Amino acid sequence: MRLVINRNITGEASFTFTFSLPIVNCPTGLFKAYGKLFYQGGTGSSGRVIEFNSTSWTTVFDHDYWVCSLEVYDGKLYAGTAKEILTCNGTDHETSFNATEGDYYAISMITYDNKIYIGMDNGYVFANPAPPKQTPRRS
Repeated sequence: MRLVINRNITGEASFTFTFSLPIVNCPTGLFKAYGKLFYQGGTGSSGRVIEFNSTSWTTVFDHDYWVCSLEVYDGKLYAGTAKEILTCNGTDHETSFNATEGDYYAISMITYDNKIYIGMDNGYVFANPAPPKQTPRRS
């Protein structure tokens, strides 16, 4: 894989097409982790995460639903799908979270303040580790 960025005389960037990915036909994003490039998306009604190691593409996750978000937290790659968060430590895969609030997609993830925050498309935000519960103030 090679991305070529050329600058024209006015300083505007132009990109050169260098590869295509037939195994993910509805991409939702690119992500860099572990010195590799990850590509996430869907194929029909299922989802997939594939990685590029500078030579070839390999499937990391296949799932029943599209993969909408990726994030690295605590040494693991997290993949957000419909109501599930999948994790991979480089070799082993597991489901680390199942939402009980319905079939909503984990559309965004971010690591902040030593926690991973997961934004669902129903407006819910989950955190791991869970922040301490706040006691309502009495007025």
